[in-house]
Amino acid sequence: MKKFSSDRWVPYTIATCSAVILYFLISNIGAFFEFLGVIGGFVFPVFLGLVFAYCLNPLVVLVEKKVFFKVKGEILRRNLSVILSVAGIFAFLGVLLGNMIPQLANSAMTFVSNMGDYIVSLQSYLKELSDNASGMNIDISSFVNSSDSLLEQLEKLVPEDATGVINTSKDIGSSVVNIVLGIILSIYFLLDAKRLKMSFKRLMKALLTDKAYRSSAEFWHKCDQILVRYIAFSLIDALVVGIVNAIFMAICGMKYAVLVSMIVGVTNLAPTFGPLVGAILGAFILLLVKPWYALAFLIFTVILQTFDGYILKPKLFGESFGVSGLWILIGIIVGGRMFGVVGILFAIPAVAILDFTYKNYFLYKIEELKEKRYGASAAPKEERNGTDADSEEDRNTALKENQNAASK
Repeated sequence: MKKFSSDRWVPYTIATCSAVILYFLISNIGAFFEFLGVIGGFVFPVFLGLVFAYCLNPLVVLVEKKVFFKVKGEILRRNLSVILSVAGIFAFLGVLLGNMIPQLANSAMTFVSNMGDYIVSLQSYLKELSDNASGMNIDISSFVNSSDSLLEQLEKLVPEDATGVINTSKDIGSSVVNIVLGIILSIYFLLDAKRLKMSFKRLMKALLTDKAYRSSAEFWHKCDQILVRYIAFSLIDALVVGIVNAIFMAICGMKYAVLVSMIVGVTNLAPTFGPLVGAILGAFILLLVKPWYALAFLIFTVILQTFDGYILKPKLFGESFGVSGLWILIGIIVGGRMFGVVGILFAIPAVAILDFTYKNYFLYKIEELKEKRYGASAAPKEERNGTDADSEEDRNTALKENQNAASK
């Protein structure tokens, strides 16, 4: 085995086999992704269970430390904390959804049933606007015609029967089954969290050296901090934005306050483009009801997002991520293209983790390899002699002094 591993042809053989495998995968990329889709369908409930358990674990740890800290048995303390945390989450969601879902359903059904009346009202408003503009020698007929055509197409999209609802219900039913299985698995993951962590630690210690194990443990601890902070503060931020928007719409007497505020709050979870999408959807709904509602909503949204971007989010997130806006934008675009909505939602923590990895591991490893290869002379000039200009000037001055001393 040792002789085989030292053979100079081994690297070329491995590279050739890897190239053949890669070519086979690229040539059959459709079948490969179809196979991954089938496997993913079976594994998806397990993945959901891990995600739910990860999100609930901070709450379980908090309950364990603050509520059941006097319970002596560690297993009993953990089990009671999991039961209380899960029951509390279900109770909170039950009360919240029990109050919101009827209002959302009523608003959505009312909006769909009145869609035709809203479109007729908006068309008459546009015609009146066109007549007034013609009186001032302003031609907006092309804009009005385009708007009428768009509204007519929109009216055709409104379902006249329940066929679309039935087809959608099948997909929703499948998703509900996966979510229920994920919740059940998450409870088991939470109950056996310590045992799973110990097993994983033993595996990593067996596979890695002590130095590599400490480095990987530090890395995963930092990733955990970034993700927990991002998820918690993003939910708080979206909740605050949605509630403030609902209060504004209720004060102004606007219709569909719950529906629009839910859209604004949910889309606010997506960075950069999310608030824009929420503003467009909310304004469109209000535009069909009354155009001035849409204008007031857009003005308030600009004010609210300014407050959110410059005051609320800095207070919540602070400087914990330290990633430039350019990299966040690139992360959103790439994440959205590769993973859809999930990629957009987790673009910021993903970019923050990549930035942390690059600065603390990749660059450090390169500098370490450079120092081993070239020795102390590989250190940057700035660290050894100050700036390039200063070091060059110092060398010239020293050379002149040596020449003067030699001539004397």
